[in-house]
Amino acid sequence: MSGVELLREPFETAGYPPARVARLPRLAPGDLLSLLLPASGGRNGEPPRFYARARYALLAALTGLGAGPGCAVLLPAYHCRTMLDPVIRTGAEPLFYRVGRDLAADHGHIGALLAGRGDIRCLVLPHFFGFPQATAALHGQLERHGVALIEDCAHVLAPGAGMGTSGAHAIFCPAKFLPCPDGGLLLGAPAPAAPLRGRGLRAELRQLARLLALATANPRGRNASGRAPAPAEAALAAVGPSERRSIDTAAVAAGRSRFHDPALESVAASLWSRRLYAHADLAAVRAQRREQYRWWLDAVCGLPGCRPLLPVLPEGVAPYVFPLLLSDPANSFPRLKHAGMPMYRWDELAVPACANAAAFRLQLVQLPCHQGLSAADRMWLRQTLRATLAGNATVEVAA
Repeated sequence: MSGVELLREPFETAGYPPARVARLPRLAPGDLLSLLLPASGGRNGEPPRFYARARYALLAALTGLGAGPGCAVLLPAYHCRTMLDPVIRTGAEPLFYRVGRDLAADHGHIGALLAGRGDIRCLVLPHFFGFPQATAALHGQLERHGVALIEDCAHVLAPGAGMGTSGAHAIFCPAKFLPCPDGGLLLGAPAPAAPLRGRGLRAELRQLARLLALATANPRGRNASGRAPAPAEAALAAVGPSERRSIDTAAVAAGRSRFHDPALESVAASLWSRRLYAHADLAAVRAQRREQYRWWLDAVCGLPGCRPLLPVLPEGVAPYVFPLLLSDPANSFPRLKHAGMPMYRWDELAVPACANAAAFRLQLVQLPCHQGLSAADRMWLRQTLRATLAGNATVEVAA
């Protein structure tokens, strides 16, 4: 396997404060009953294939499709690290296909990679942020070359709206949409032969304690302090230039990675995640997230220094986050982070031969649009974003 070089931001000295609004949904009083109800049956028989994390579900899909030493797996040039490590863990070589300005897979580039290599085993296609990619157009290309499709639906609530039903496998991550402490679903056939192991009573109780502690802690969305303090200019300059470093692929393949724990590869999700997922009202979650996304579109309308990446919300889509492009990320990103903005970006990428992925690495941020955002949260988010992009780092917080 050839080496993989990463470009990353050295944030170790940045000193960013905790986010002041929750980035993911917290356990709500209405969820407590689900913790007591049985998870047997679940949705379409998924619980027996409910892994501890989506990355381990992806590993199972790759392994089941024969990915390993001597072959390659196609990944998007824009990706998170947890998408990359399972491929390296199999011993396969990751190859990166370009993405468009709306994150659509570049089918022309995929075709060129397929034509130039005879060892590609499968292609991983993420439905970024819960928005559907054009899977039908890929099938002909992949079938001609004997390449399997894995739909990465980690940003998708449930199969539907053209997502999660076209590939040999589909991977889902309920913890991104529900207050689950863990969990990643693997759909598709054939199923892995070995059953998943349970965590054991002590581990289950630790997961429950963690879940309840997060729910009862001072909610970050309540904005306890009256102002977002202006960061010192020295703090804003604390992050140095981007760094290049190589992944030790031999170590990752052997299971030594802080992003991938071999001990969890065959472990089932916690009992609490399986119960929360089995009894969740997914239609209500979808409706609430769509409403939050539309609110964000209104909140950033006409705001200088940014624009929404995906300004049209297709029917049936339950968005994972609100993706926003910053025009001056070197200035605005650290200021927003120091203000406590609950945002995230994929700024550790394999060095891409893709201009769009290179730009998205720093410009594209993910803002929360989950069902737990309150009216006070939204007012604070709007005020903070507007004041910070206007150069005013001191923000009045709604009561």
